[in-house]
Amino acid sequence: MSNIDKLIDEKLLPFVFATSKSPTLFHDLLDANRQLKDGMTPNSGALGYKIRLKNMYIAFLVLIHVVFVLPSITVLHNVFVKMDCHLSIISAVIFTGLFFVSFSIFKEYLIEKISLKRVKEGWNLHFPLFDFETYAPKVADIYNDALKKKVPRGELEYFVMSNLSK
Repeated sequence: MSNIDKLIDEKLLPFVFATSKSPTLFHDLLDANRQLKDGMTPNSGALGYKIRLKNMYIAFLVLIHVVFVLPSITVLHNVFVKMDCHLSIISAVIFTGLFFVSFSIFKEYLIEKISLKRVKEGWNLHFPLFDFETYAPKVADIYNDALKKKVPRGELEYFVMSNLSK
């Protein structure tokens, strides 16, 4: 794990998201795992986290200023001073659009990171003997099969574990 990933996991995610101390339920874990496998965003309530939107805006503004705005100003200031005002206005519109698009990308990235983190935490609780990377796609397929066969929730854990042990 790189330093940036460690910083995101240990500092940024706890700052931006409020997480529940209660564990993820088995059927919610299976559903979230299936959704992650399908490239969808799982239900935040089922995984036990909530976005602190104010903190997300603060984190984004600090990061965008440190990484993009301040270095750009130092490099491009002389260019903007000599630029025609019409080009200045056009560039301001472009940068504003990029700002809002990058916030959406930032938000989706953090939601995917916290969802994966919560699924892995639930995985360690419910499937401690099975490696997540290896067995997550298999469990998602087994869960899809259980949904097609309309397996009741009470029998879901037995169905998944018996099919996983085959």
